[in-house]
This record gives sequence, structure tokens and C-alpha cells, in this order.
Amino acid sequence: MDIDADEEDQPTQSLCPTDKWIEQLNNMHIDSFIMNQLIMDYLVREGYKEAAEKFEEESGVRFSPVIEKLDEKTQIRDAILGGNIKSAINLINELYPEMLDQNRLLLFNLQLQQLIELIRQGKIQEAISFAQMNLTEISEEHPECLPNLERVLSLLVFDTPEKSPFGDLLKTPQRHKIWSAVNTVFMEMQNETSCPKLANIVRILNWSQEQLDKGNVSYPKLKVLGKLDFS
Repeated sequence: MDIDADEEDQPTQSLCPTDKWIEQLNNMHIDSFIMNQLIMDYLVREGYKEAAEKFEEESGVRFSPVIEKLDEKTQIRDAILGGNIKSAINLINELYPEMLDQNRLLLFNLQLQQLIELIRQGKIQEAISFAQMNLTEISEEHPECLPNLERVLSLLVFDTPEKSPFGDLLKTPQRHKIWSAVNTVFMEMQNETSCPKLANIVRILNWSQEQLDKGNVSYPKLKVLGKLDFS
């Protein structure tokens, strides 16, 4: 008897009703101490020193891990997230004088962000001069950087760059991306893992859902983590 090849090769879908899935989640118990440790790890590794100290007082969880020169790194984080890249570069050079000399790509990304901040402030001529003086040489040394430089310079073409196809460069997540790159190098210099454990858990969740999608498995997919929004 002939069997249709398409039917034979069709992956089997596993079904799990959303209400049952959520019921199982609600029945799971995770020790509050473990959760607090994950939160503390995130706050410290991301440089939120004051928040971590306050959380230590309220939760009783020990301030950890011990991060070298955390106060100075918190200042650098605040400078980057506040758009004061020049100040951040100066602070980095004071903290680790050889760090940016040994990480030319990181220096490029910091200076590229400085260029973005000049464009954000409408300092067009200053932005052009800054790019010519600081970014041309590095982009020639590392041709893979050129597309990113061109993308930023494209902002200069638009009267309202924030509404351009490259407007995402002017949004807050771009600053967080730069801080994450700097923080990764800090942690590597201390032989520490840079990524908070909580962030790793989210990556595992996303990877698991991708594998289920590839396997054509039907399941309640978590779309918005903070709201437990399932589809």
C-alpha cells in the first residue's frame, strides 16, 4: 500500500493546553533564597552597586560576587548610560590605562557611540570632524567596522535622525549595548563570567523555545517575560 511521503514526513505536534501549562508553572516552587541570589548576582554584575546594597539590607542575601573596583565601574556605567562617552573613556583610562590600547575594537565602539551622541545633540560639524579624526584610522585597520560607521554617518542625512531607518542608534538600548561590551572586558580582566546568571536563564528559555519551534511542537509560547504573556 502506498503511503503519501508528505504525510509520512510530517512532524508530530505535541499539544499542551495553555491553562494546564500555567497551572503547572503555578505549582512549581522555587526557593526565595535562590531567587534573591539571582537578583543580587544581576545587580552586582551590571554595576548597580547602590541597589545591590539596598537589596542586601532588605533580603539578607550577601553582597556577591565581589567585583574589583565596583565604585569606579559604576561611575563608568552611569557615564555611558547618560551619554557622556568622553567622560567614560577618561574614567576607563584612569582605571585600566592599557585596556583601550589593547582593545581597539572596544575603543572604536565607544568612539562610535560618542559620535552618535554628538549627532543626537545636533552638533553636525563637530560630529564630522570627530569621525575624521578618531574613527577613520581604526575602520581602516578593521574593515569589519566600516558598515557600522557608515550606518551612524547615515544619520547625518536626515533632518530628524531619530525618525530615520537608523533611529534605533539614538535609543537607550544602544547605550546599554556599549556598556555591556565594556563590562564584558572588565569581567574578562578579572577572570569572571560577565553575564549575570539571570540573563543566562533567559537565554536558555529562548533557546528552548526555538528548539520547540524547530520541532514543530505546539506549546504555550512565552512572548513577554515580565507579564507571563503566553501565545
